This record gives sequence, C-alpha cells and structure tokens, in this order.
Amino acid sequence: MLFKWITDHFKTTENLSDAVKNSDSTSGSRIFNCDETAFFLVRRGQKITHNIINSNEKVNITTLIMANVAGQMAPYMVVVNLKRLSKTLRESVPPSWAIEKLENGWMTNQTFYEYITGVFYPWLVESKIQFPIVLYLDGHVSHLTVPLSKFCMKKRIELVALYPNSTHFIQPIDVALFHPIKKEWKK
Repeated sequence: MLFKWITDHFKTTENLSDAVKNSDSTSGSRIFNCDETAFFLVRRGQKITHNIINSNEKVNITTLIMANVAGQMAPYMVVVNLKRLSKTLRESVPPSWAIEKLENGWMTNQTFYEYITGVFYPWLVESKIQFPIVLYLDGHVSHLTVPLSKFCMKKRIELVALYPNSTHFIQPIDVALFHPIKKEWKK
C-alpha cells in the first residue's frame, strides 16, 4: 500500500506544480517543507517521562519547523502543554515565532491553520517570496482541512501531502534535522 501511494504520489507530483516546472528561479526559494516533532522534558537517564501533577499528560514541547529548499527558515511554531503561558515564557520566544498553549501539547488543525494564515503567509509576503509556492507536508489530519485548502488555493500555496505518519523516512526536515537533534537530545 505504501509503495503504491509513493509511486502514485510522485507521478502526480511530476505534473503538479507550475511553481516548480515553469519557474525561472532555480534557487528553491518557492519549494517548502514543514514538519513537527515533540521534545519530552525529562532528565537524562529517566525511564519514565515526568508527569504533570494530577494528570497523565507528559511534559512536552511540540515544534513546527518550516523551511525552503534554499535554506530559508520561516518563523517556528511552538506548542506547549500548559494551562497558561507565563510572561517570561512568552517573552523568551522570538517575536516572529508563534507560541500556543494546548492542554495536550500537540498540534491541532486549528493551530496549524492559524500558523499558516497568521505567521507563514505574512512571512512569505514580507520576505518577497514569489507565488505560487509548493508546500510539502505530512498528510496527517492535523494539517489538512477544507478551510486551509481554500486559503492556500486562494493565496497560491500548493499543498502536497506526504504519506501520513511516515515522516521519519520521507520527510526532509525529519530526516535531516529532527533525527540528529533527537539523537543528541536522548544523550
């Protein structure tokens, strides 16, 4: 099933985007990839992740990273599993980044939509990235919604969904960035 999906995906992708095929730009500034990962906040050597008092939720920070083939990094999005954000925490995050508090600490389709519409798109405009652009992302339900698809279509952001939950081997940011970071994080 995965092999068929990958084969079909790349056949479709070959014909997919005028942004890539007809672009006079070969810099890669119009081809983006995003991915997210959770970092669990535990001391080195602990076998069981620390639990918040009176809760089963693990203490974690989810980070969404967006970059283009040229190496430009869009502002990050950080999701923390806290009931409220302290002033100190909010001020410690660069002003261009998005920070959200959600009780479970995981990205939702609403937070992803807000990031794309309120952070990523304005950053594209401010950075003078030429449209249309292509955005490769995990095909997970937290990323793909009708409102997001409509917004992206209107703004000429072409979404290309990668096979859901397979980012550990086909997602460039996961393979090149998150894997080495997590390897070091575990030490």
